[in-house]
Amino acid sequence: MQFLERITNNKIVKFFDSRSIRTKFFVSLGLLIFILIFGLTYYFYLELSNVLKAAGLEAEAAPILKKFGLVSLGAYLFGLFVVVVSGLFVSNPIIRITGMADKIGEGDLTVDGELPELKRGDEIGVLARAIRKMGDNHKDIIQRVRELAENVASSSEELYASGE
Repeated sequence: MQFLERITNNKIVKFFDSRSIRTKFFVSLGLLIFILIFGLTYYFYLELSNVLKAAGLEAEAAPILKKFGLVSLGAYLFGLFVVVVSGLFVSNPIIRITGMADKIGEGDLTVDGELPELKRGDEIGVLARAIRKMGDNHKDIIQRVRELAENVASSSEELYASGE
């Protein structure tokens, strides 16, 4: 039990619990890219410096090692840029679709075809169309309930009139 309390009180767990899915996505992928690039860079740096040390060329290769570090930093920044752009490409439509689902859940069935994601051919488009279909089905159910209520009301009026 103490283990679970320590996990739930962990700062990293609290950070992820209090953030949006977009933040979690960016932070997770950013950290993953950083760890991969940093790990590979550090590995190759150590291997290269060991080889240069063994060959006695450490002083001559210092500028090359510095360039290697700068190129690695550039690769990390480029990777981070790719993560942010791809994250926006994925998370923005999902956030809009979630908003549509929230409106339908609150009873606002006027959210017909206002999402551009409805035309997408990927999973996001499938999800958007399914949520729109759910809203349309809710509209149909409400319409049928209204019709039945009107039928019941007219039948009860007829019964009342025939009873008099």
